[in-house]
Amino acid sequence: MIKRVLLLVVLLVLAWSVPAAAADPTGIIEGQLINGTANGTGPAGLDVTLSVFLDDVPTRSAVTTADADGRFVFTGLDTGPGYRYEAAARYRDVDYRSEPVTFENGDPSGTADIIVYDTTAADEAVLVMMSHMILSSQPDSLLVREYYLFVNHADRTYLGPGGETARGTLRFSLPPGAVNLRLTMGLLDGDILLNEDGFMDTRPLPPGSHEVAFSYAVGRDSGRYTLNQPIYYPTNRFDLLIQSEDIQVSSAQLAQDEPLDIAGRTYGHLSGQGLAAGNTLAINISSPSSAGGTGLYWLVPLVIVVAAAVFTPLYLVRRRRLRPVPAGGAADRRQQLLNEIAELDDSFEAGQINEEAYHARRDAMKAELRALMQSQEE
Repeated sequence: MIKRVLLLVVLLVLAWSVPAAAADPTGIIEGQLINGTANGTGPAGLDVTLSVFLDDVPTRSAVTTADADGRFVFTGLDTGPGYRYEAAARYRDVDYRSEPVTFENGDPSGTADIIVYDTTAADEAVLVMMSHMILSSQPDSLLVREYYLFVNHADRTYLGPGGETARGTLRFSLPPGAVNLRLTMGLLDGDILLNEDGFMDTRPLPPGSHEVAFSYAVGRDSGRYTLNQPIYYPTNRFDLLIQSEDIQVSSAQLAQDEPLDIAGRTYGHLSGQGLAAGNTLAINISSPSSAGGTGLYWLVPLVIVVAAAVFTPLYLVRRRRLRPVPAGGAADRRQQLLNEIAELDDSFEAGQINEEAYHARRDAMKAELRALMQSQEE
């Protein structure tokens, strides 16, 4: 009897000392390769790579082959917190990725569809939705910062002339004598191709929007400088911002606009709309050649991002420029403002506009609405 008891105790101790086996990962990600080009053939038999990230650090990858319908599946995936997955495939020599997938909602299954496109060598559908240039004074030079919001309205990926990205896709100009080129958004050093007029990006441009920003410096020993800006693509709106008070700017193709307050600083402001490709903006700049620097070079990325946030909602909500309200049109303008505020609220709730830009635009429209109502009362 005693031996049986001792044997039972030993078995229990051994059972407690053996750690429980970890549960096998149960996550599943399914997806499909979908051709977003009208009448495009369905991609089949492509290799699909699933990249695994833990706390935004890549840890491993897995590869499978899509079936005849372009469908694929990955199983045995970790569903714990911090895990993120992205599926990718190469179609017609262009890489495409899915939206990130996580299992944070507790569901062990996810979807990672990959939208691919046929390609084109034509750039007729590429336009600049908005562009802005920021000028500021530096010791013996002028700092120029440029931002572009490109949109490819086609349902094909643009590869550049001749259908070869190596020949360049998006074009950018640099004035003679430009130095210290810095790529600050949407461009990589290894992907640009320098030429006598500036440089070109060599990456494919898929349908949708693409942001680009960069900066450079030009000398101004004489105190006067004409910056010629070629318009390579139809441009819906161009905004020229002047950061330094000692800089005087004029252009026959741009209109004087209201000053803007960005990141606590006031900027002079010129603007133009509906600029046709093939034209050149002539921007005349004058300032003392010995003017000291602003000491605010660290603000370059901040100003670009904040300025973009201020201007982008103009297009998301299809806002019209402020203009005097004709007699008898005040009621219509007031209703238009109310509709635009409602559209802006919808865009913010849908996550299309960040909070800072949302409040800036809403406050501006409410200010115009108040001024309009006061003018009617008078």
